[in-house]
Amino acid sequence: MDPQAAIASGRLPWLLREQPELAAAKDANGVSILLLARYHRNAEATAALIAAGAPITPLEAAALGETALLEGADLSVRSGDGFTPLHLAAFFAGPETVRAILAAGAPADADAVNRFKGRPIHGAAAAGDIESVAALLEAGANPNVQQEGGYTPLHTAAHTNSRELVELLLRHGANPALADDEGVMPRDMATDEDVRALFNP
Repeated sequence: MDPQAAIASGRLPWLLREQPELAAAKDANGVSILLLARYHRNAEATAALIAAGAPITPLEAAALGETALLEGADLSVRSGDGFTPLHLAAFFAGPETVRAILAAGAPADADAVNRFKGRPIHGAAAAGDIESVAALLEAGANPNVQQEGGYTPLHTAAHTNSRELVELLLRHGANPALADDEGVMPRDMATDEDVRALFNP
């Protein structure tokens, strides 16, 4: 059964009893069903897969925030859709896991090998995870890096009206005049006037 369909069915615990091999399934891109469950933020499916013995590589461990499982692991591996453990930790797990991966020597600015071209800092900003963004910046992440569409972390921070995140990025050298591919400035994406005011000279 297709892993995506299995998760979407809402019957994954039952399916795992009938087809235990499903716990090790991967989609057409080679992404594990456990990682897909995390992508969907489906706690029930995630728990069922772990209970069924789904394999946990550094990728799943990073997405789950299982920092202890990352000790001594190869942190340069990539998921079938092009992400490193640091990308996954930055979006899903939080600052403790992000710091652990950075401390183990993972590059803060690893590029996703897919059309999105996102960096870990883009994921942390999208998740609204200020501590992870700060950890990445302290480790040398570029605050002005652009992903698909020309979006910078500052665009995301403004779009979500996160005053604290906008201030953090500006303090670390984010360029408020760096437009996306459509010519939209970060300030233009904010709807909160207090956040928009942060961009005033």
